[in-house]
Amino acid sequence: SPQSFTIKAGQAPVNLEFYNQKKSGVFINKYGLDEKGNRHPLGGITMRIVRQNGETVGDFVTSTPAGTIAVNNLEPGFYSCFEISTGNTGYALDPTPQHFEVTTTPKVIPLEFINKKLGSIHLLKKSSLDESPIENISFVLSKISGEKVSEQKTSKTGEIFFEGLDAGTYLLQETKNDGFIPDKEVRYIDVKLGEPTRHTWYNTPISSLTIYKTNAQN
Repeated sequence: SPQSFTIKAGQAPVNLEFYNQKKSGVFINKYGLDEKGNRHPLGGITMRIVRQNGETVGDFVTSTPAGTIAVNNLEPGFYSCFEISTGNTGYALDPTPQHFEVTTTPKVIPLEFINKKLGSIHLLKKSSLDESPIENISFVLSKISGEKVSEQKTSKTGEIFFEGLDAGTYLLQETKNDGFIPDKEVRYIDVKLGEPTRHTWYNTPISSLTIYKTNAQN
């Protein structure tokens, strides 16, 4: 606000004082939940702050490794804060907004957001004969709509990991193997966020049997 003053000849210097009022801000803590439910700071998450009228204040990325964002000098009013990207963190997007009000009283408003890890499927293939791991069995993972998500082969340890999956129901089918009876069953797999889905499936070896044909006299 302006201040008015008058200077007269021979007058002593006029002293003017101006005061700045500190504006409010918001401090965001972002956490990720591991498979055991423990939380830890999560960097690399992009958050957006908007005013009540829909105007975007800005997009801000949580710091690494602290998982925090500090936004200062917000004008009084109503705001919303929500997540717009998890980048390559391996965590599921949660766009649920949190709303807050900035008043004329200066203060820092704390917000806390928690993310769950994307879902995963861990498959182990074994021989029904001796439970040894089976290598090079091909599998196709598809969405319930039929859209293919991934195609992989079992490793030397008989394992496949399908990771970075959204929650939902998937179809998993064996497509090729060598030396074992094919498993043609299409299995429905329910995937949940933050909870790895583990399965162990067995294949029966194709027996090696040699048949000798003789006549009745021999």
